[in-house]
Amino acid sequence: MFSVGCSLVEGDADAAQNEEAADADADDGDADGDESVAAADNTKPVQPKKKKLEQIWYYPYDGVETVIHGCRQLHTNQSKYQKVEIMDSPSFGRMLLLDDIVMSAEKDEYIYHESLVHPAMMAAGPDRPKHVMIAGGGELSTAREVLKHKSVERVTLVDIDGAVVNAARSHLAEWGNTKQYLDDPRLSIVIDDAFAWLKAYSGPALDVVIMDISDPDFGMSTEKEPHEKHFGSGGLKPGEFDPYEAPKFGPPDAEIVGPTHPIYRSEFFQLIKKNLSPTGIVVTQSTSSTDVSFVWLYQTMCIEFGGRASACSNVHPYTAHIPSFTALWSFILVSNSLTDSPPDALLPHTTIADWPIASVDAAIADRTATPATVTAPINALPPHNELLRWYDGTAHRHMFALPKTMRRKMKRVTVDSDFAPLSVKAENNKRVWEY
Repeated sequence: MFSVGCSLVEGDADAAQNEEAADADADDGDADGDESVAAADNTKPVQPKKKKLEQIWYYPYDGVETVIHGCRQLHTNQSKYQKVEIMDSPSFGRMLLLDDIVMSAEKDEYIYHESLVHPAMMAAGPDRPKHVMIAGGGELSTAREVLKHKSVERVTLVDIDGAVVNAARSHLAEWGNTKQYLDDPRLSIVIDDAFAWLKAYSGPALDVVIMDISDPDFGMSTEKEPHEKHFGSGGLKPGEFDPYEAPKFGPPDAEIVGPTHPIYRSEFFQLIKKNLSPTGIVVTQSTSSTDVSFVWLYQTMCIEFGGRASACSNVHPYTAHIPSFTALWSFILVSNSLTDSPPDALLPHTTIADWPIASVDAAIADRTATPATVTAPINALPPHNELLRWYDGTAHRHMFALPKTMRRKMKRVTVDSDFAPLSVKAENNKRVWEY
């Protein structure tokens, strides 16, 4: 989810406030026909209709700007934790923004959510998962995808911000018929801090934990501690810019700001391990594949679930292109067992990335079904009535076939003192990413 700014390009505050009234007046004029036109002529000249509110959305890399014209604000609310907005855009349909950051868009949300959910659910084994936790996911689409799996007995969605859940219920529930999935008795929605909820959890072992939360946002270290204390200086060369000095990024013990600050901590991952089944699966969205935060998250997963760099064999990054994010997005799937996947007649390979296409397709057919609460057509777009629009065996193999640039960065990951996650060269005071 990239940082995106919104500003008024055309019109003014009156245009924003009176847009719906102007639309209503125009509709009334069409309905009244010639009488309405005549009445207008007898009073004063008809003023040109004010232009619709236009928003400019920009991705803050130097020299790179993405503009979407014609956006309309449908909902805005400043909750205790963040600003919650719903926008309509001609390019991506309805969009959810949190603190001016695009979280999801109608036209491609299914790509993100199917990519996040289904590889992990398949990796949990043929008779599982039964008990699933979603950390975050207030948009509700992640829960929709989980509920497509027949083995699921209970899925608990824990989001800290009820304002997001309420906005999603009111404005986003038509996405993929999410509204009907919300009636599934297997689903429980809890408004709470995921860290606190998991700390107090005493139920059955969790088979899958899905982290559908905002990107880690690192604040500047208040003590301005040197990079060497955390990762050493071996990876940086003279003239290179240290990404951990940038406000958005920082070492693992830097101040993480925003509502997700308790999540990206070792204590949270330890709570997951405590409550995870022996063959349980953890999956998280892990930012853009070219973002330094991806490397930090990959290293974190290796440390927390493997214990040493050589144990990264049970940590599986993968990617999917999300058009509204303008990026090849990354995800990280982790098995609680170093044997990667439990015994499985359909998916027998020890490496998740190598599952045969036909086996994945067969597993999807065997393990997923339309929940009883869903009666409307699954998808409005052809092919009709397909339970999954994006994920299948072919997509699975593609998602786990990582670009060489990602593989090169992953090879640099160790837990030794000389780890330097990514070089960002300083050229003319601009940040130039080294892919």
